Amino acid sequence: MYSYLRQLSQKNLFQSATDFEEIDVSVSDYVPEKPFKGIYVGVGGDVVITDLNGTDATFVDLAANTVHPLAGIKVKNAGTAATSIVVLR
Repeated sequence: MYSYLRQLSQKNLFQSATDFEEIDVSVSDYVPEKPFKGIYVGVGGDVVITDLNGTDATFVDLAANTVHPLAGIKVKNAGTAATSIVVLR
């Protein structure tokens, strides 16, 4: 994973995403094989993301139907109320 994180830091994180994945964190954390560089939230609410350094942050009341440029390595079940989430890579 370290080499992928290094690649992300060398590239513009905000280039168009080329890979998308619908996720459901209602039962367990979402831990992808590769970090993501953004999330789409269909139904707004709080989202807890672990960033590239391993630090958790709660984003309160993220807007619905919006792409948020939040890079991370995990979307946590505990504290996440938003639904219809799609991660972007």
